[in-house]
Amino acid sequence: MTKKIIAFAILILLGLGAWFGYQYFEKKGIERSVLSVLPEDAVYILKTNNLTDAWKETSETNIWQHLIKTKDFEYLEAIDTLLNKTLDNNQTAEIIFENRPVAMTAYMISQKDYDFVYTIDLHQAKIVKKALKQLLKTLNGYKVKSLKYQKQSVYKLTDLEKPNTKIFVAALDNILMVSFNYSLLQKIIDQRHQTHWLQQPAFTKINHKLNGGLIQFFFNYKQLPAFADLYFENAQTNTSEIARQLLLSGFDINHDDERIIMDGWTLTDSIPSYFNALLDVKPGRWSFDQVMSDQAAIVTSVGFKNFNIFYQSLSDQYFGDDVQKKNAYREQIKKLENYFSINLQQNLFDWIGQEISLAKIQSYQPNRPQDLVLLIQTEDIEAAQKGLDFIS
Repeated sequence: MTKKIIAFAILILLGLGAWFGYQYFEKKGIERSVLSVLPEDAVYILKTNNLTDAWKETSETNIWQHLIKTKDFEYLEAIDTLLNKTLDNNQTAEIIFENRPVAMTAYMISQKDYDFVYTIDLHQAKIVKKALKQLLKTLNGYKVKSLKYQKQSVYKLTDLEKPNTKIFVAALDNILMVSFNYSLLQKIIDQRHQTHWLQQPAFTKINHKLNGGLIQFFFNYKQLPAFADLYFENAQTNTSEIARQLLLSGFDINHDDERIIMDGWTLTDSIPSYFNALLDVKPGRWSFDQVMSDQAAIVTSVGFKNFNIFYQSLSDQYFGDDVQKKNAYREQIKKLENYFSINLQQNLFDWIGQEISLAKIQSYQPNRPQDLVLLIQTEDIEAAQKGLDFIS
């Protein structure tokens, strides 16, 4: 994924906003937003209303400083240097990017890969032409060729030292678009009149609920199976049910030196699901952070005011009005209890408190890469110990 991040850095360095501000804003055009030009099959969208502020806040955190020194992310150090050199005390960059909305959007380009489109809103970009001569000097080292697609100009920038590196740039009225993938820009141009994301009910609802954080993140669950399949075996099969149950997530992203905090909303489909069962249950308090090791890679925690109510809600969502299915499940539970001589309600459910957490921890044995820890919170530790002793 290094090439995608470098693309963004090059975009800033070249100052292409000035170029297209000069080319396209002599005459007033249609006012678009960085989201209105995006086709509907985006995997995810990362958006900020102020690139310079977002970068400044992020790059100064301990999290970022740690990442750029980590071997797996060592290429980020070059990006860090490049962006700081471009944005710090740079009046030209300030003219172009200050208060400019920017979106970085991922799209699947094949079954085995995805790529990004960067869109920048250059509203009132006429002012950028004042810096045109200075910015065009930064194009040294690139061969610029003008292409035409659907009567729209698309500029191909070829790195003279690395001819295989090509960046494609186009503009739709006030929106500058950049990608390594020509077909993605063609796709946007083909669908430029659809404004899907501004009309999609799920996106509109979530966007109105967010607090307008400096950085926002949206994930489209329709694309989850194909996207997850890039990283995990059998991911399409394992994630298709999630994609069916969830519509869209949107988060405000905030951070301090040590943490990244994503606070937002997820919309579910109307079909019965585990997620809809959670909606019917009052949330409980979280306490896993008091006992979980800081070496845990990821923790998933479910909180509920009352486990038995949550369990009943989950059963209602799963079985619905299917009496036959419900009775068959009860029979299986009875067989299980009789076989082990236990009572799940008395020996397990009754002592479960307000939280169940699952954590992936660091494994110290190479043959056990999937070590997991299950945490069950209880208000009565003696009852929990007695119940587990009986089950074991």
